Amino acid sequence: MDIQAVVARRYALAFLRVFIDQLTPHDIACCRNIVEFLENNALALLVLKVPSIQTEVKEKLLNDLFEQCSVRATWSLLVALLIKDRRLFLLVRVLNYIQEFYAQWSGIEECTIFSAQQLEDSQLRMIGAFVERKTGKKVIYTTIIDPV
Repeated sequence: MDIQAVVARRYALAFLRVFIDQLTPHDIACCRNIVEFLENNALALLVLKVPSIQTEVKEKLLNDLFEQCSVRATWSLLVALLIKDRRLFLLVRVLNYIQEFYAQWSGIEECTIFSAQQLEDSQLRMIGAFVERKTGKKVIYTTIIDPV
């Protein structure tokens, strides 16, 4: 594991130790959406990494992004800490570790359901219930239609 991964894990663990009781599955889903946005929008990620862009601009951009997802202000504390410590470039890794640790600590299992055609909600619920019984964990699933 590289040094950046170790540091990102430590930030994620520290954040969760303080705020785990305040986080909801909605917060974590929004966290996942923000990570996807940053990973899929190279320009947004570049803005965070360019040192000549003022930190206030970066902080406002990220706080607006979290606010758009309707999540609590606790995330702005994480952003402020990463900015203060000059570790904002670790944000995506930290958010990924937060998602991973939250799922482990909350007994949540993520899975993807692949099907050749659109499944009805009742079928998805039945598959989800089956996986929950087999794993003993709460299941959050996504679906992918793969017509082959």
